[in-house]
Amino acid sequence: MKRFLLGSVAVCVALMFTGCAVTKISQPSAPINAEVYTQLTPELAVGEKIQGEANMSVLFGIFAWGTDKYAEGVSYGGAPEGASIFGPSPEAKAKSAAVYNAVTANKTDVIVSPAYIIDIDDYVVFKKIKANVTGFSGKVSSIK
Repeated sequence: MKRFLLGSVAVCVALMFTGCAVTKISQPSAPINAEVYTQLTPELAVGEKIQGEANMSVLFGIFAWGTDKYAEGVSYGGAPEGASIFGPSPEAKAKSAAVYNAVTANKTDVIVSPAYIIDIDDYVVFKKIKANVTGFSGKVSSIK
């Protein structure tokens, strides 16, 4: 028994004097804020009238489904649409999805002069949102 006790004490003492080594190399850094100002003007070829549609369903104002492809940055000069801690509002997502559908279906770069029609069926805890966008097809022919 003395041997077991002596061996246990020796192992505990050995473990106390061992440890891990961590090596850190610190490199001072600063963010790079490079701003470039330029006078670029796109030349836009305006074509025929196009339209797109998207449908979404929303539960509790948080959980939305119905589409998973959106056009990024669809504000067209206005302020960003209603956002919350949960991200963009479901109405803004439906508008963005309608623009995506219009642009991809008509193989164009942008919608010129978009007009939106949003239909919302609100049942307190559940919403059905239908977004339609119409405008003119715009293709960027060159940038000067």
